[in-house]
Amino acid sequence: MSETTHQGIVPEFAIIGHPNEGKSSVLSTLAEDDSVRISPFPGETVVCQTFPVRIDGREVIRFIDTPGFQNPRDTLEWLKNYDGPPGKMLAAFRAAHDDDPGFHDDCELLGPVDAGAGVIFVVDGSRPVRQVDLAEMEILRLTGAPRMAVINSKEDDAAYINQWQNEFRKNFNSVRLFNSSRANYRQRIELLESLKSIDQELEPVLRRVVQAFEEDWEQRYIRQYPHRPVQRGAQLPQSRALQGGRGRAAAPAVAGALPGPCCRA
Repeated sequence: MSETTHQGIVPEFAIIGHPNEGKSSVLSTLAEDDSVRISPFPGETVVCQTFPVRIDGREVIRFIDTPGFQNPRDTLEWLKNYDGPPGKMLAAFRAAHDDDPGFHDDCELLGPVDAGAGVIFVVDGSRPVRQVDLAEMEILRLTGAPRMAVINSKEDDAAYINQWQNEFRKNFNSVRLFNSSRANYRQRIELLESLKSIDQELEPVLRRVVQAFEEDWEQRYIRQYPHRPVQRGAQLPQSRALQGGRGRAAAPAVAGALPGPCCRA
């Protein structure tokens, strides 16, 4: 669920979900990267894309955008019938289906999970739970990865929230509501705080990540509004590092790097 570099432990989380259900909004909020492409069309993401978050040039956390499940029912059946070493299950699945185009996306999205990433599963709370959703939840439960479910829901689309929450409680370590139309600094901090509850071993490093975000936000607020008292709930412009675009030097601030291929075997 993390990678150790010369800078220390870097927590890593795979963002999983269907197109147009809030996955890109959650990713953009967490990585503070408006370059995240939001598309309503299935199949737009075909390979993993990594979004590191840096503070003063130091990577503190990493988020991975993944394709949606392609063949969840058959994937679940294979995993249930697997009788090899438990720790090798995902690697065995990917090896068995690596050359099968019918399982390309399933193999791709399970790559970061197999490598130790935690899971953030995003769904649209305005629709009912489907059988395919239950299959995907069961797959993620069988991976054994620390996992949080995020229900994207607006205030006037709450009819199915209880249904989603009941199912998620059976399969996830943490469940959180998220309103993509009101995504801001506070929602970002709350999502990160919730991640601490899915794996006790990562609590110390995630606590440091949250603290770094809060300190960076306060510095940016003071630069933007030098004569105002700090207001934690206020919205700020994106960090100068992101506004600079490709090829420009990053200012000392939180920044999600431009996406690149997810390097997984």
